[in-house]
Amino acid sequence: MVMMFYIAAGLTVAIFIADRKEGFWNRTLLAGVTLKEMMLVHILTHSVVLILQLLETIFLIAFIFGAENKGSNIAVIFILMMLAYSGMFFGMLLSVECNDLREANFVLTGIATPMVVLAGKYCYIANNFNACLRCNFILRITYIIVGMFWPLQGMPAFLQYVS
Repeated sequence: MVMMFYIAAGLTVAIFIADRKEGFWNRTLLAGVTLKEMMLVHILTHSVVLILQLLETIFLIAFIFGAENKGSNIAVIFILMMLAYSGMFFGMLLSVECNDLREANFVLTGIATPMVVLAGKYCYIANNFNACLRCNFILRITYIIVGMFWPLQGMPAFLQYVS
């Protein structure tokens, strides 16, 4: 589910920043197209792509991975579409704030990584608090070793050697 958000946001950021860098926005606005029309066209064309990604995701989850849905299929489709649209609108916001695609990707990764952790990707253990704590402890050690929360230059020498 988080991947629907991440894919939609990443695609929107890439399109908007590339268009702004190449001068497409300026040329389009000079041609007389309003900003409202440009946004509406982007939302409509991106909706087609989102529906294709949604169908692909549902196909992979249901038929390739064999996960069964015990609830409403319409609810699953609705939730995935809302996640995709929220990702698209977050990508629009991010494309306004970031000047470069690399900067936008760093921010998007920084936003999406806690979403994955909070969504239960790493602690998918129902009602087992001790196992979840052990999993969380292992993740923190892994983050420290790879330098995610602790820059490599600031680590002690023995941790620099290990990582």
